[in-house]
Amino acid sequence: VINQIPKPGLLVKEGRNVYLTVSKGMETVKMPFLIGQSIWTARRTLQGVGLTMGDISYAPSEMYGRDTIIIQSINANQDVVYGQAINVVVSRGSDQLVSMPNLVGASYHDAAQLLLESGLTVSAIDSVSHETFMPNTIINQVPAAGEMVSKSIGVSITVSK
Repeated sequence: VINQIPKPGLLVKEGRNVYLTVSKGMETVKMPFLIGQSIWTARRTLQGVGLTMGDISYAPSEMYGRDTIIIQSINANQDVVYGQAINVVVSRGSDQLVSMPNLVGASYHDAAQLLLESGLTVSAIDSVSHETFMPNTIINQVPAAGEMVSKSIGVSITVSK
């Protein structure tokens, strides 16, 4: 009982109605599905149903891209107390896949440094004469810039001479 009318301790006539307000307990909401959402979107989704973002930890994921929710502390569609903090694990990206840097137009020295920083290695070098590019400039690469590639793959480059 969270309220009554008349208030406790008052003298009342026998047979008078007493009105009680009974609590239903804490308000709950349905837990939304967060997996695959960006941190920003997940935070907005939680706020929209009256929940908050709790602890955020990071782990590698081969399935989900960087800054994407991969685990949520409470399964979707469960009843959750309104205002509860939800902990999540966020992908920090793949430990095995990297985005292929753009090497075209870079000097061989700069391209080798970019590959080293990405954890990639050169597997083949072709040299061709080219009127547009200065000597020792990368004019082609395989795989193409921006592709997600395994760190174990070798990169083929074509260098102007």
